[in-house]
Amino acid sequence: MDIPYSFVKLIQQDIHLWELCKLYQEGNSSDPIFYGFSSVYNSYDEIKKTGIMYRHFSEIKTIPKNPLILHFIYSYITKNIRPNDNIIHCLETYSTLKQFDINKVRIKIPIGKHDKNIKEIPLYYFPIEATCSLMPHKQKEEFECSIKNHSLIVRRTDQETGWDYPHTIELVIPYTLKIYLV
Repeated sequence: MDIPYSFVKLIQQDIHLWELCKLYQEGNSSDPIFYGFSSVYNSYDEIKKTGIMYRHFSEIKTIPKNPLILHFIYSYITKNIRPNDNIIHCLETYSTLKQFDINKVRIKIPIGKHDKNIKEIPLYYFPIEATCSLMPHKQKEEFECSIKNHSLIVRRTDQETGWDYPHTIELVIPYTLKIYLV
């Protein structure tokens, strides 16, 4: 498996990221996805020792190579949101109800402005096929994009110059799933 060194460094610094990556690669269930969250109160001795009254636990069960987990990973790396909040944040992009009917995993990648006509954005680790498209905008600029060696390559095609508008690319991975939050 070809994993970029920059991504390995990120994983070494963050156990939550390592757990999500392991979950993406290996899965831990035959169910498409399950997410549970609970709080457990510590014993009196544990409270005296640590000063912590309770701990939060979250659990994700999923099949291997679930693209939704890839969305969690990318969002966690780029937005630096705590794991439990990150998962809820990602799911809310699909629905505001407690039921999520997903037919595509959509990951938005801000590409910003650029002074040259080609820009490469590291995705850190992106081993899955996805289509990419520019989010709607009012500019008269045209682009093509592709994923190569764990990076998003964006090229302006209508001119040999950069761009002044902070564009966003959406990566789309076909995937059908129903999730219920209880």
